[in-house]
Order: sequence, then C-alpha cells, then structure tokens
Amino acid sequence: MNKILLLVLSICTFSCSSSRTNSLLNNPTINHNFTPEEITDLTTIMDFFESQICLTSSTSIDNCYDLYLNKLKESIRNNNIKLNISYPKQTTELYDNISSSTFQELWGFGELSTFDVQSNSRVKYKDIGLNYQSKYVDFLKELSREYPVINNYYESFVEAGDISPAMISIVTKHQSFELSDVRIRLVIAVHCLTMNDKYERRERIN
Repeated sequence: MNKILLLVLSICTFSCSSSRTNSLLNNPTINHNFTPEEITDLTTIMDFFESQICLTSSTSIDNCYDLYLNKLKESIRNNNIKLNISYPKQTTELYDNISSSTFQELWGFGELSTFDVQSNSRVKYKDIGLNYQSKYVDFLKELSREYPVINNYYESFVEAGDISPAMISIVTKHQSFELSDVRIRLVIAVHCLTMNDKYERRERIN
C-alpha cells in the first residue's frame, strides 16, 4: 500500500513540475526561436517568476497571473509601483541558474545617468534592458502577428530601443491576452523581471 501511495505521489510531483516545461518545449513558436538548452533556461525563468507571484500552490497558474497583474495595475494607477519580486533571489536563484548565453538572448546592459544631490554631480548606474538584437526580440516579432497588444509592445520597443512607458500595456491590457498561452506568460515574466531589475539594481559605474 505504501509503495502504491509513493508511486502516485511521485507521478503527481513529476507531472506538476514538468507541465510548464513540456508546454514550452512543445510550443512551435518557442521551438522556432530557441534551442532546447535555451528553452530549459526560459522554463527556469518562468518557474522563478511564478514562484514569486503565486501565493498558494492551490491557485491555478492563470489565476496567479490574473491576480498579480490586477494588483500591479492598481499600484501603477496609484503611482506606487510594487512588483513584489525578491531582487536578491532574482540574482541568486535565477541569474545564477541560467547560462550567460541565454541571458544575453534576452538582456543587455547599458548606463543610467542620474543627478546625485549629496555629491552635487551626475552618477552613472548599470542598467538592464531587453537586448535589441536577440532571439527574444525575434520571438516578440513573431508573436506580435497574433496579438495586437504584443504588436504595440514590440513596435514600441523597436522605436525606443528599450522598454518604454507605452509598453505598460502588457500589464494594463492583460485581459485581452490568453493567459493559458505559455508564450504570453513568458512575455509577462520577462517584462516584470526586467522592470524589477531596473528598479532594484544599484550598481554604480566608476
């Protein structure tokens, strides 16, 4: 009896942990743009993001995204943006567990210059952004043919060369998405993780 129970629990654990992996691996758009190794890293990215936004294991993934985006939209409306993603964990549990080559197919670094009142001078900080020439942007272009909001998101990025205020539609208009579409969930995850890094990184450039 104990062996049967153990087998059932093992099957459940495996299926629960691998379901999102399979949905990414089996998606034609994802496979068209990324290698199997990169897809494994993309799964790590999504798993980390979903571990941050899902308050209980009993909540469905679609509901997790819906609840999270509604709260995020409300915080934007109140001019008090709260992404509620642990930045220390983002650097140690996510960045340290994906390959540098995959990282570069999503993100790149630039400089952010701001005025420091205490030193009465301008200070430069390291700033993350979507990599303009990357497989991820190619993926966005392909996905934009199916979703008008993603098309606006992609065109805004191409025009600005970075995440712009116009791209907030990924949050404010999420009701127009199919949250069951793993590609949409990937875009939301990457967008929110990018913004979290932008808000939280305090790495000065000398």
